[in-house]
Amino acid sequence: METDRTNILNVCFDEVDFGNGVRQDNQILSVRWSDGVYLKIQNSWVYHVTIERDEYIFKHQIFRKEDDQLLLCLKRWAKDISDGRYKTKKTGRERIFDIIVKRNLTSYMNDTKWQEFRIAMLKEMPFQPPYDYKTLFDDSDYIDRGHVHHLIKKEGPHYFCSFDEESFNFLLYKAIEWVKVRPRFFTQEGGQLVKKKIWHDSEIEFIDILRKYNIPYELENGVYTIYGYK
Repeated sequence: METDRTNILNVCFDEVDFGNGVRQDNQILSVRWSDGVYLKIQNSWVYHVTIERDEYIFKHQIFRKEDDQLLLCLKRWAKDISDGRYKTKKTGRERIFDIIVKRNLTSYMNDTKWQEFRIAMLKEMPFQPPYDYKTLFDDSDYIDRGHVHHLIKKEGPHYFCSFDEESFNFLLYKAIEWVKVRPRFFTQEGGQLVKKKIWHDSEIEFIDILRKYNIPYELENGVYTIYGYK
């Protein structure tokens, strides 16, 4: 069955004019253009069609196996690439570099340190502390995580969010401008008339982690800021 599907895709590819694009021998369903742009199809239970360069995906579309639009999409995208539509489009890495240069930013973190920090929050803390982050692509300090808005600079993070891959900017560490953490919070217990604040504090453990992994930080009003760039 898989061979039949591959043959169908090969026939489909034969009907497409790839211009100066070259079919890659090591990948059955991959075409490369001279400017480094690829058109790829991942053949799983559906077809994943992508246009990418330097591991940055410009376009991604999913087709069912029986979808007649696949061939039309391949022809249109192949023409767009051959016409140079993606030659000058910037990848995420190039956009990040442009922002760093334009704003005259200095890098304070790297992928290794961000990874050590994130894993430590998951495995070495008594609880995952409230945090928020800003990327180089965010326009302001108003961040929306889970439909909760807060003004980070004044209030500090109060929204709980996991440090898993999806929540932590999908591990695109190079785009993180800063992370703000408040390693303590309180819960209220008791009835409506008598409420008691119960504080949960992991500040000592948090500081130990920052020192352990040599992570630079700034502290203001109980909020720790770790800068990716400044």
